[in-house]
Amino acid sequence: MTLANITKMDADGYRLHETISIVSGQSISDVSEGAAQGYLLATIGIPSGFTGATIGVRGSSQKSPTPLDPMGYEDGTEVLLTVTPGSRIAVVPTTYQGIPYLQLSSGPSGGLVNQTSTVVFDLVFVRA
Repeated sequence: MTLANITKMDADGYRLHETISIVSGQSISDVSEGAAQGYLLATIGIPSGFTGATIGVRGSSQKSPTPLDPMGYEDGTEVLLTVTPGSRIAVVPTTYQGIPYLQLSSGPSGGLVNQTSTVVFDLVFVRA
């Protein structure tokens, strides 16, 4: 696998590690491709330098155009995850199943927070 952000695949092929970044002065990450490889998102490592208390999840069946669309629940509310910088949050692996391309945003789509420095998220995927 030669995708730019894939940092490691466990020897048994069960877990895939990927990093995505929100660059300084921006509020939306680059696109994650782990799910496009047939894996399911399981955890998100929140960088200690992250500015904000929530991340929004964006997704699409296509890698571009970016930014991807904010994801919402059936009732129309935006998918937002409450986070603590320097922590790791668990995600039910089937939550984003079938959505091959994901992005994270700092804050909700209507109130994005630009990062004061580049922050790198560590995503762990498990085999579907």
